[in-house]
Amino acid sequence: MRVLPIVLFVVASGLFISLIWIYFQLFTGEDVEFEAYANNISSSLPSTSTQFYPNMRYPDRVIFYTISANCGEKQRADFIEATRILERKTLLEFEPLPLGKDAPFIEVSCAAGDDSALESTGYYVAGEGGPTKIVNTTRYAVILGGRISLFREEHCNKPQVALHELLHALGFDHKSDKKSIMFPITNCNQVLDNDIVAEINRLYSQPSAPDLYIEKIEANKTGPFLNFKIVVGNSGLKDVQNSTLEVRWNGQTLGEFSLEDIPLGTKRFLEVSNFRIPRDALELEFFVLADQKEITTRNNKIRIRRKETSA
Repeated sequence: MRVLPIVLFVVASGLFISLIWIYFQLFTGEDVEFEAYANNISSSLPSTSTQFYPNMRYPDRVIFYTISANCGEKQRADFIEATRILERKTLLEFEPLPLGKDAPFIEVSCAAGDDSALESTGYYVAGEGGPTKIVNTTRYAVILGGRISLFREEHCNKPQVALHELLHALGFDHKSDKKSIMFPITNCNQVLDNDIVAEINRLYSQPSAPDLYIEKIEANKTGPFLNFKIVVGNSGLKDVQNSTLEVRWNGQTLGEFSLEDIPLGTKRFLEVSNFRIPRDALELEFFVLADQKEITTRNNKIRIRRKETSA
């Protein structure tokens, strides 16, 4: 009968020691602060631009348009010829907007507007044009809609006014060069500038795609428990329908977190507490993945290390 108390004592001692070990494993440990990370992708934008804002473009090279019933045959023909001029010289293509298609497009109208709201320079105004909706994704100013009004007849034998206003709808501003098609006062001798052609080709050489990036990370851990805050954005040209964040250490994935959809020009904030990782994980990788091909993945992976403390 004396054997039973001894067995119970041994079992109880083992359980006590196990509980002590579990306590120290789970609830004690060194407090570790990781280096904070912050990214400024706007520093990659061009320092000069002939556009209203740097890197203005539509999401795709194929740009749709509609022409209002209030446009006459001459105005229709002028606009279409203006699109063909750009098609011959650039990567762009222009197509009528298919019925029921949900896509950015340029609306062409020929009704007279309020001249005072168009050009405040006192110049003769034959039309107006420009983007109507812009989303700033930091890397691009994405145009999601444009409008052109051609409310006076063209006096040249080529579509000077239509081309001028079409370039406004593509995001290009006026120029001070009187020989340029983008000079505020239109005449028949003005030409399409080579630098505008080059700028269009530069902008649209990039296929339409999303571009995820990690903007900010703050992280710390106590023992095996990691706490972090992260901001992930989409600086590209298309929405991301499904995205995932992976936390990695020493070549292995410690955990995955859904970021869901990230529309262009928006950001997702994620905060995670008490996520268990190995105690000796003092250098971590955060990696964001989209469900489709991106412009680049250079900004998708960030490595953070333990913050060095001064003695």
